[in-house]
Amino acid sequence: RRTKQSIGLWFTHKEGDFTKRERKALRLADTIFVHSTWEGEKIARATSSKQVVMLAALDISRFSRASTSEKRIVWAGTAVKRKRPNLFLDLVETRPDLHFLLIGHGWSKHPLFQRVTRLKNLVYKEFQGPLGSELLDGCDIYLMTSEFEGGPMPLIETLAAGIVPICTRTGFVEAIFEFAGLPNRLIIEPNLDAINEAIQWTRENNYRISNEVREKILTLDFNRL
Repeated sequence: RRTKQSIGLWFTHKEGDFTKRERKALRLADTIFVHSTWEGEKIARATSSKQVVMLAALDISRFSRASTSEKRIVWAGTAVKRKRPNLFLDLVETRPDLHFLLIGHGWSKHPLFQRVTRLKNLVYKEFQGPLGSELLDGCDIYLMTSEFEGGPMPLIETLAAGIVPICTRTGFVEAIFEFAGLPNRLIIEPNLDAINEAIQWTRENNYRISNEVREKILTLDFNRL
């Protein structure tokens, strides 16, 4: 039942179509706070409620310094299908000349973990929770291969740590790239050729995240919400 109070709804992401119950909830909201225009387009097809795009926030105390940089590519997440973990593992498997770090949770219980343990150029770290500069030490590139994301939060976390992102087009990726002034050529199609091309460009051009970009990302703290 509709009350006289204003109703706000915080929305991150939705895979697939909305259910009838979800559509009803969206239509009851006066204002819907979304992480990205990407998801906002989906909401607009379900309701005419007002939308406010609100980029996510991070705990800046975990990024008092930039991570130390070596040539290692980090991928962060669980083994759920929407994150395209097989694409990441295909890359690791076909590029034995590169070094990778997988930060994840619960992979040891997933069938894909057998592939992980066979890969000599991949280090696995079991971790649950927000990332920080120390955990990301030794990495120079963050790779995100997802089909659907509300964020992804690791994008702003790795940027806060001074790590170059290579990402598929989903969630607030385009908004963060525009906010930080990052080159669109690092937004990729989900295939090995595109990923390898972006890695090669980043390494050959010695592309780095400047202190100015890092400081700008650090303005996305909780105090601004």
